[in-house]
Amino acid sequence: MIQDYEFYHGVVLRQIICQNLGVLITQFDFAGRVDSFRLGSDCAIHIKHSTSRMSPWIFTVSTDNLKEIIELQKRVRYVFFVLVCGFDGIVTLPIAEFVQVSEARPGGAVPIRVSRGRKEMYSVSGNLGTLGAKKATGLGELFAALHAGEN
Repeated sequence: MIQDYEFYHGVVLRQIICQNLGVLITQFDFAGRVDSFRLGSDCAIHIKHSTSRMSPWIFTVSTDNLKEIIELQKRVRYVFFVLVCGFDGIVTLPIAEFVQVSEARPGGAVPIRVSRGRKEMYSVSGNLGTLGAKKATGLGELFAALHAGEN
């Protein structure tokens, strides 16, 4: 049986493949479910999804997810959360921005909230506050990091 998360991951991986960047995509599996991927030698992504049809989209970053992110940071230069917001769009969140709005608390998961008004960009918030700038949809920041790694 195909799991829901596989469809959401497929959207992200398809967009990466269609960019024809010529990077090797390999899986990372530290927590028993493949939701992180290394792209070339310098980048990695951790995909989260929300099945909600409309804003806001809530993502739960578990302790296992955080451990996986730490392992990714040891191996590559750029690490991103890629947040799939139902059928609405994708938000690319560098780990540095995640840290600005979220803080791990003992024994609990870290919530990330993404919202968007009609014809607006995405607002990202966590348990520490809201990101200062709104985010465009897509993987542009990831593609920029991949190109930076080529130099």
